[in-house]
Amino acid sequence: MRKNFLYTSVFFSLFFSFISQNLFSLPYNQEKVQNLGLEGEKVLELSLEDCILKAIKNNLTLKAEMLTPEIADWNVKMASEKFFPSLSFNYNDQNTRTASYSFLEASDVVVTKQNDYTIQLSQNIPSGGSFSLSLYNYVNDSNRSFQTINPRFGSTLRMNFSQPLLKDFGFGFKFGRKDIIIASYNREISEENFNKVIEDIIYNVEVAYWNLVYSRENLKVRQQSLKLAQELLEKNKAEIEAGTLPPIELLTAESEVSTREADILEAEALVKNCEDQLKTIINLIAEIGNVKNIRIVPVDSPTLEKREVSYEEALNIALQKRPDIKALRVDLKNKEFNLSYSRNQLLPDLRFTLSYWSPGISGDQLLYLNNNPLTGIIIGKIPGKKSDALKDALNSRFKNWAMGFTLTLPVSNV
Repeated sequence: MRKNFLYTSVFFSLFFSFISQNLFSLPYNQEKVQNLGLEGEKVLELSLEDCILKAIKNNLTLKAEMLTPEIADWNVKMASEKFFPSLSFNYNDQNTRTASYSFLEASDVVVTKQNDYTIQLSQNIPSGGSFSLSLYNYVNDSNRSFQTINPRFGSTLRMNFSQPLLKDFGFGFKFGRKDIIIASYNREISEENFNKVIEDIIYNVEVAYWNLVYSRENLKVRQQSLKLAQELLEKNKAEIEAGTLPPIELLTAESEVSTREADILEAEALVKNCEDQLKTIINLIAEIGNVKNIRIVPVDSPTLEKREVSYEEALNIALQKRPDIKALRVDLKNKEFNLSYSRNQLLPDLRFTLSYWSPGISGDQLLYLNNNPLTGIIIGKIPGKKSDALKDALNSRFKNWAMGFTLTLPVSNV
């Protein structure tokens, strides 16, 4: 029979806390083991709670199943990382040499040196859109003629925003958080499946434990029946010798004794089978090794608790508490969400884009003869600073913005 406390979440939480802190450190020699003196057999006294603890401690399926909720929880965390900001850095150094294609060039070979780097902060948002902030800096140095600034320093501060309006957009930002929602559903399902494994183990242990109790009590009854049959046989022998009973009664009494002896053999086999089944369920061999000479003696006795339960009440309790039904409900939500997401993916891809950027330029200003770059004669330069270009970009000296809509339609939908 089941105990109500085994089916409450409080029990499970306390139960696993106890296991993690105490149970796994218990050595076998702390068990109540006594020598029977019968061919090296030993008796192991166990309560129902002891058997349940051993079953959960030694069950390999449960140990493997314990990893599933943990993996599912990590999957939720991994899906949530989609909305963590990301920082990227890109650096390029380039040196190009090309043949001159104009007689105006000062040299037969045009040499350009440029190095640049970009720092970008990107962020996905739950609405399905994305936001990025970047800073681009470069240095360009060339031997081309007629330049007014060389080398040239440039910086650009840019912000970009993109937001889907039809496809990948849903109220409550559910489609933008699709991976998190699905991972959360899968985590709930794995937790309920884990609870189902625990309940099955507890139920199987209880059934095996009480079957063993019954088989041992049944053996006692059969032994008592044999004793009564033997007493009746001795009584009949005495009465036959006294002449008060016919000799045929002796055969009847002997037949009854033989029947009772056969019943005892059957009862002993039942005890052995129930004992072996309980040993297997609690995986006793994982603790002891050789369990052949170990006899399990249950110390708990069944108690009768009368409780009237209507069909409707039993049905409601089952629908509310059975882990497999809870898992099916969550799985149904998961499938409904996937269905709504698939329908959303059939919509056109309409996106709103918004950009803002602020450039800045600085460098060494070249001074030409007669202030005319066409002369090609440089008479001096005014040095520039890299920081000037960066200041112009950060201070938004030159403001630029752009916005627009992009509509993408599959050819099959046009």
